Amino acid sequence: MAAARAGIAVRVQTDLKNAFTTGLNKSVPVGWDPSIKTGKEHLKHVDPLGQMSAGELREHINALRREGRVKSFEKLSEILHKLMADPRNRHGVFNTPVDPEAMDLPTYNEIIKKPMDLGTIDSRLQQGQYLDIQDFIADVRLVFENAMVFNPRTHYIHVDAEILWRKFDAIMSGEGDRQIKRMLSPRGHVCHACMGHTCTICEQQCLQFTLPHLQCSGNCGTDIRKGSIYFVTRDGSRVWCHKCRNRTARETEPSGGRKGKKKRGKGAEEPPVPGVTNIQEYGDLVKKKCEVEVEPWVKCFECDRWLHQICGMYNPVQGIYCANNDRALTESTSVSANADTVIPTCKLSNFIQEFLRRELEGVGETSAAQTLYVRVLSFAGERMVIPEAVNKAFQENTTALAHSCPDRDVSGQVLPAQVPYTSRGIYLFQKHEGLDVCLFGLYVQEFGDDCPLVANRRSVYIAYLDSVRYLTPASARTVAYHFIMMAYFDYVRRNGFERVHIWSCPPQKRISYVFWCRPSFQKTPSAEHLRAWYNRLLDKAKARHIVKGWSTMYDRYFINVDSTQIPFEDSAGAAPIATRGVTSRVVDPNDHVWPTHQLPPLFDGDFIPAELDRILGRIAARNGKVRRSTQYGGKSTTIGSAGGKYGIIGGRAVRIKEEQPTQPQVEAKLREVFDKCQFAVQRLKNDLLVVDLAVDTTVATPCAPQLDVPAWSTSVPRFFGSRFMFHQLCSSAGYQFDTLRRAKHSTMMMLHHYLNEQVPQANTFCAECHLLISHVNLWRCSMCPRFALCDWCHRHRTDRHPHPLELRNVQTHQVVQASELLPPPAI
Repeated sequence: MAAARAGIAVRVQTDLKNAFTTGLNKSVPVGWDPSIKTGKEHLKHVDPLGQMSAGELREHINALRREGRVKSFEKLSEILHKLMADPRNRHGVFNTPVDPEAMDLPTYNEIIKKPMDLGTIDSRLQQGQYLDIQDFIADVRLVFENAMVFNPRTHYIHVDAEILWRKFDAIMSGEGDRQIKRMLSPRGHVCHACMGHTCTICEQQCLQFTLPHLQCSGNCGTDIRKGSIYFVTRDGSRVWCHKCRNRTARETEPSGGRKGKKKRGKGAEEPPVPGVTNIQEYGDLVKKKCEVEVEPWVKCFECDRWLHQICGMYNPVQGIYCANNDRALTESTSVSANADTVIPTCKLSNFIQEFLRRELEGVGETSAAQTLYVRVLSFAGERMVIPEAVNKAFQENTTALAHSCPDRDVSGQVLPAQVPYTSRGIYLFQKHEGLDVCLFGLYVQEFGDDCPLVANRRSVYIAYLDSVRYLTPASARTVAYHFIMMAYFDYVRRNGFERVHIWSCPPQKRISYVFWCRPSFQKTPSAEHLRAWYNRLLDKAKARHIVKGWSTMYDRYFINVDSTQIPFEDSAGAAPIATRGVTSRVVDPNDHVWPTHQLPPLFDGDFIPAELDRILGRIAARNGKVRRSTQYGGKSTTIGSAGGKYGIIGGRAVRIKEEQPTQPQVEAKLREVFDKCQFAVQRLKNDLLVVDLAVDTTVATPCAPQLDVPAWSTSVPRFFGSRFMFHQLCSSAGYQFDTLRRAKHSTMMMLHHYLNEQVPQANTFCAECHLLISHVNLWRCSMCPRFALCDWCHRHRTDRHPHPLELRNVQTHQVVQASELLPPPAI
């Protein structure tokens, strides 16, 4: 067969027309024109297939075909496992090969010429050895046929084999199962994407992507489910579910439109979506349906055959290499290129890599030690923004405390608006069939001596950690990840850091931490399993004198409550403090004090800032409800209890003169916030860890992580240092890691984006909200080439940038008139 011949990869022209590509390639922005070549003269090509040797190319194609057969026969594996677990398969008698000697069956090999069992069939399925479904059917029938031939008709094994045979034939008839019917159909699959073609590399037809993870930007925050209608903005940065869009459109309708009577109480409508002030902001919303996309296809100009764009390692901005062209093998490169040279090394990456390889050699994992390599991408000057409600609450309580106790030092509970830190992304790579695969990702936040938040100084926060199970050999997987973590701990303790903070929290079922769509055979660890994984890591680090010990966030920052109380007398001479809940009254100054000796550390994306924000939101909602009830009065309202604008005197509602407060206003008392936060942290006591590093206290080591950032890091795309942005890019552009084939392509695109940040692909993020902008026309600054804003931030936050912004086409670099913009087509 022509598709089976593996030859040299041949370069195909980059100016592909629509006739040679089908399906939707989500790695390019909406409005992208493949005929425009602007900027391609500066393109740095990442062509892994063109740099592979002939042997590596054959190995790669064979691996893809094996994986394709395993994927296409997944339904057969389910059927086989049902037979293996069937009650008629007593004691698994059909699951293992017959041992004539152990079972004292001297005539078995004479009667049964072709022994077969379900376990052997399962092994062949997992290895992708079956080329046709009929071969699988024949082997399963052979198992039961052998049992019926060797055993008499009245024997229970003969009876069970006959029953299981009939069950198997009934299942394979395809009645009620569309997938089985499609597998048995000689016609095959035909759709607008594949047009009936079979991929010349993996020999499969249409392959579905995972359903994209879309979350409503409205107040509900729910996930957009398959088949649901949703609305997306012109720039693709935000989506709304049907309910939130319609509700907000009604609430922002002009005065001339129809308005229903507002509801109050339990059935009241939710408040409008934050940031949306008028219906015009919804004028560019496009109605779409949440559906599963299929992999796009591309046609080779040389051999005129079709293949999946992922199989051909296709990048729409630079073209394709056809791996099945009939060129002489002697024309192929003799030595494969080292893709690990694309990302340069640094002090930290060299330290971790040397530590990893040395320790793997020590435990006998030599093959893994020789093929794994580490790269670190660092970003200095990152800023964590303290939630506005949290900052405001601490400021109000500090002001109130300073007013009631002028002699008390209140600087210890003042929060800065922003906390600077250095972010690092640590990645582990390994070559598979000559192609690089990213296996492990670790995101950390480093806070030095200059951090304005005292509790954060000389500390490291393990922000996110994730892996995909493609590391070979599998026996080296856990130890390799432990060695990377220990190497990082050892490095930071040598550079002045004293603590490492860890939140042991497994990802949700449908949401990955770093890598979008992990393999189906990789289970999500439970909280207990992940906690035990970290405990084993810390035990190993302590045995190597890297870690001195560890405790919990609760024990360190929430249990040692300060017993010293501020003297307080509830008398007329005491200074009143106005609380916004009900009325002006005298409040104990101790209620405005954070009761522990030190504030807890706050990290970007950590549990405590989010929990404080949630607590304050509930307190504000409660106080607002009380204010509304007292403002409008009620049947049981009195002058003393109302404290608002109206009261009941003599059965009549009278207006009460409201005095303007002259004392500090407090929405939420810190003591109440602490009690609620303490309860929440106690529930996660064993998951929030504080690790003390084994630091040499006799030597004063400065801690300045921003000075340990290579000069070349300034040109690295920002999303490599942010899990939030990296995950957005992968999920939006379809860079999945659920199969090794897709992991190879996704890693190639990672390296491409690293080298070609200026290429107009779906790799531009808003500088304010950090959301991905998926349209070719976006707001750019002519003086700051890396600065861009989404439509919403341009409307509301333009004043934060010192230079004027223009709506430009990132392909042509031409200014686009906002009035000429058209929303992307509905799909």
